[in-house]
Amino acid sequence: MKKSSLINSGKTEKNLKPWKPGQSGNPKGRPRKEMSFTSLLKEAIEQKCPEDKKKRTWAQVMNEQLLKKAKKGDLQAMRLIYEYVEGKPRQEIESPSDINIHVRYTDKSERGRDMPL
Repeated sequence: MKKSSLINSGKTEKNLKPWKPGQSGNPKGRPRKEMSFTSLLKEAIEQKCPEDKKKRTWAQVMNEQLLKKAKKGDLQAMRLIYEYVEGKPRQEIESPSDINIHVRYTDKSERGRDMPL
């Protein structure tokens, strides 16, 4: 680290000691994201649905509604259920073996040079 950057950062050379061999610089690791959208949504759908007379969770009510839509013929609902249960089908693409692929790299010194793979 340059001395000028040390002065600007407020750090001194004394507190820039390297770690001992085998010692971690961050022993507790990265802090968890407690308030992510996914974690909040997972927590919310496990709560009881206040409008449900059977006292089911939001997840149970949503599953029932999805199944009812699929039973009535809703193709989006059917596809969603199928993809969650079976997984999305793979799409294979066939191509002739005589295809050449060219990648164009752009650099400050060389603009637009073709490089075959």
